[in-house]
Order: sequence, then structure tokens, then C-alpha cells
Amino acid sequence: MERVVQEEAETHLRSRIARIGNLGGFACRPRNYRRGASLSAHAFGSAVDVASFHPVKGTPAIIVRDYAEPKRPSAAQEDRRNFLHAVFRRLRREADLTYAVGPDFNAIHRDHFHLDRGGWHFWFNR
Repeated sequence: MERVVQEEAETHLRSRIARIGNLGGFACRPRNYRRGASLSAHAFGSAVDVASFHPVKGTPAIIVRDYAEPKRPSAAQEDRRNFLHAVFRRLRREADLTYAVGPDFNAIHRDHFHLDRGGWHFWFNR
């Protein structure tokens, strides 16, 4: 994941990422907080919700603000949007993840990338 993030940051933001903001990793709860649902991958510590990427120089790329296309984007906004889309596309394709779900999936994920290495599929298909 770090290689993908840093490569795309240098391409789109012209800076390395110093910090990745998250909404949490380990949380013993049902999937999507639905009562009666099976446990989330967060309950096993095998998922993290990433909300932002903070470059060494420049404005952070924040998923809830920068992922969707703005009505009148500045060049910097467009760079952040392109960065987020490129990172997400590559994580889905290249990272060793069971699931990578983002804002295009549903409203629950509008503000983050859910990155998951859990489930039987991951552990038995290595």
C-alpha cells in the first residue's frame, strides 16, 4: 500500500505523503453497524478505514471533500481528486487485499476507503 500511495502522491501532488488519516481499525461491531449482521472485518483487526492523505507539502487529500468531482475545480483540487482515484484504483488492482471499498460503493463509504485483509478468502487463497 505504501508504495502505491507514495508513487501516486509524487505523480499527482508532487510531494510524498507524511501521514495517512484513518477512521479506525479494530472495532468489535457488526458489518455496517447493522443489528444482527455478521461481524465486520474491523472486529478482527483486519480492516482499516482510510479518510485522508497528508503530504509533506500542500493541502491534504480528504476523501469526503476531494473524491467527488467539484463543480468548479481548481488545479489543486483536481490534483487531489486524481490522486485519490489513482490510489484507490491501484489498491483495488495491486494490493494484497480481500476488499477495497470506497465512495462509489455506497453512502456508508462516502468519506473513506475501507481496506480489508480479512475473511476466509484472503487467508486460504495466498
